[in-house]
Amino acid sequence: MDWVDALQVGVVVITSLGGGGAIVFGLSRFLGDKWLQDWKGEIDAKLQRLDAALRHRNYVLQRFAEFELEAITECWRFTRACLPLINATRPFDSGTDEEVLQKNYANLSDAHNKLIDAIGRHELFLKVAIVETLDGIGHVIRLELSNIRHNERFKGTWWEDGERNRNEFKALCNTLLKQVKSRAGELRAEMVDGNEK
Repeated sequence: MDWVDALQVGVVVITSLGGGGAIVFGLSRFLGDKWLQDWKGEIDAKLQRLDAALRHRNYVLQRFAEFELEAITECWRFTRACLPLINATRPFDSGTDEEVLQKNYANLSDAHNKLIDAIGRHELFLKVAIVETLDGIGHVIRLELSNIRHNERFKGTWWEDGERNRNEFKALCNTLLKQVKSRAGELRAEMVDGNEK
């Protein structure tokens, strides 16, 4: 049986039913169209709700990415500001002037406090590895400040201890720089992808 035969059978059935068949056929078509329109309206409403939810989600994710990028930038800036200050506290050629040492100590202490404040303000938006590196940097600075404050100055291993702290600080800064560049690239890519959606 092909489609021509099926059409002929359908015509015979409708003709045999007469006017009642035409009414039934028309009514079923009307009810089918009505059901289809209701179903389409329901699907459209669900799609609109889904689209609104996705746009809201993308907005929230983009804002978090912006917060994290701002946090990374500020923490890096404060960390980088500590580098010349920790280098100035007790290099081998710095001499034994107590007044210069105390001035350098005060500058490093202020920079440390700004860094700790920035870490505390932004820690919620930073990756755990970045926070751990920042904590390590803060620890080295506190160790340097403690050594200057509480150890006998300009004697014994005074210069070597300062060099060890500077080297550890530089190594942690290099690690942080790699982490910051990597995460900043990821965030920029996420923000571009979010804007395209």
